[in-house]
Amino acid sequence: MLIVSHLVPHHSYRTALKQKAQASSPEDEAEMLRACHKRCAERTLRVLEKNGSIFIKLGQHLSSMGYLLPLEWTTTFIPLQDKCPVSSYESIEELFISDTGHRIDELFSSFDPNPIGAASLAQVHIATLKETGQKVAVKVQHPALAEWVPLDLALTRMTFSTLKRFFPEYDLEWLSREMDLSLPQELDFRMEEKNANRAREHFRTHSKAPLVIPEG
Repeated sequence: MLIVSHLVPHHSYRTALKQKAQASSPEDEAEMLRACHKRCAERTLRVLEKNGSIFIKLGQHLSSMGYLLPLEWTTTFIPLQDKCPVSSYESIEELFISDTGHRIDELFSSFDPNPIGAASLAQVHIATLKETGQKVAVKVQHPALAEWVPLDLALTRMTFSTLKRFFPEYDLEWLSREMDLSLPQELDFRMEEKNANRAREHFRTHSKAPLVIPEG
């Protein structure tokens, strides 16, 4: 319940709304509400950063919802667009052994332990295939996701259900339903490979655009 109490700071809003009713002018009322939005958004940002994985992705979604959420919320979440966790090289190597039965050095003659990029679900390393000598980009899913995603999705559903109960005008349950549907697909890199292959064939057949999609 710790996450829900932080992500749905209803006590802060109840206090702010009581103070707002006692304000001396409409300008003071608006300023009190803006300050409450900002305070609660910053508190929520810290929780999202601490929990990582899909909560970072959730914050990224929310930062783009200026049509629904107050500006203080969406602007506070903007840093999540570029702030994603990095899994250790040791955990990545354990994942390789678990998924392929081989150590990294059995498959690659070189493998940069520092990723060139990291997102909420995966990170990318530059490596060289031992068999062919080809330089490749290796996209690796964060190892902890398989264990924690089911719980994270359940917590997200509960959080938005609680939010709707206290603030019916901010109904975000559709977002948790969307994540329930889309996240398992995003975590299946085989589906990503199929989509890349389909895109390559489509552009090869129907377009002369200088688009390069690497072979899987």
